[in-house]
Amino acid sequence: MPHRVADELIRRLAEAGVERIYGVVGDSLNPVTDALRLNGKMKFIHVRHEETGAFAAGAEAQLTGKLAACAGSCGPGNLHLINGLFDAHRSNAPVLAIASHIPSSEIGTGYFQETHPEILFKECSHYCELISNTKQFERVLHIAMQSALGKGGVGVIVLPGDVGGADLPAEGSPRSLVSRRPTVRPGEKDLARLAELINSSKKVALLCGIGCDNAHDEVVALAEKVKSPVGHTYRGKPFVEYSNPYDVGMTGLIGFGMAYEAIHECDLLLLLGTDFPYDKFLPTKPKIAQILTVWDGEANSISEFGAMCARRCKRCCRCWIQSRTGNSSIPSSANTKRRFEKSMCTLITWENARPCTRSPWQRR
Repeated sequence: MPHRVADELIRRLAEAGVERIYGVVGDSLNPVTDALRLNGKMKFIHVRHEETGAFAAGAEAQLTGKLAACAGSCGPGNLHLINGLFDAHRSNAPVLAIASHIPSSEIGTGYFQETHPEILFKECSHYCELISNTKQFERVLHIAMQSALGKGGVGVIVLPGDVGGADLPAEGSPRSLVSRRPTVRPGEKDLARLAELINSSKKVALLCGIGCDNAHDEVVALAEKVKSPVGHTYRGKPFVEYSNPYDVGMTGLIGFGMAYEAIHECDLLLLLGTDFPYDKFLPTKPKIAQILTVWDGEANSISEFGAMCARRCKRCCRCWIQSRTGNSSIPSSANTKRRFEKSMCTLITWENARPCTRSPWQRR
């Protein structure tokens, strides 16, 4: 039996550890579903609506940390994936979306149910590309999968039905996927600059987000060292609040008074692993250091500091660091710095945060 593009697609997904594909079958997806049947190593989880399938894939990716997959047929089929893919992408869940497409010979003719998925999914993916011939299939698939895993988010391949059913040489080029993100060791000067900023501040407060998901112990250790209260965002709650004697709850639209007061009464506010969106709740008097990973943001002159593994941020900030001398209460020794060398982040400080005009308690 001929080896098709769809057969190779399923084989590569199985090798990457994908166990199931969520979606709704359709004519342009027939080569893919037939390849699933022949492969026997993966399951097709039929859902009532493609949106549900995309949400299910995103949930699986978040629970397992592994690559998950969903699929939709041409036109409205793959278009229905978009809500779930936005959620997965914003949640940094590695998901591969298979958007099947109309016959390649009909693209651009106003064919029945014709859309342009390679444009539609650009905003909710790290990588989205149309596979127009068999020769580009292997490389495009590999880039899409690696983008989803390496950057944390969605990769999309747009696969016309006739291309999915086209013959392909059985033995393709072997390709490996890197599923773990690298650890970046920041420079000594960057570590020293933030250490000096902390040392020169009498009262330090922490506000932690989902970027601290693998750094609970480090957050608590830092809070203990500087005797600082620890607030958290809604998405950071599961990773920061438990077994944390320094926790003071959330701030923002659904926050509490303790966290609000803590970040307003400090001299230095450290935003760890969060692109906190409620800037009206941020203080204007303290210095603010934002520590995060900017995957595709517009910030310039960013210095890296390996304190917390923040996922991503699209905010455009003007970067500046104001350092001053003072009595060192926290030795910036190798042992102290080693706490912060486990993951990758970027240090951004804001000069003029927007003022919070009213307390959340005044809104009750």
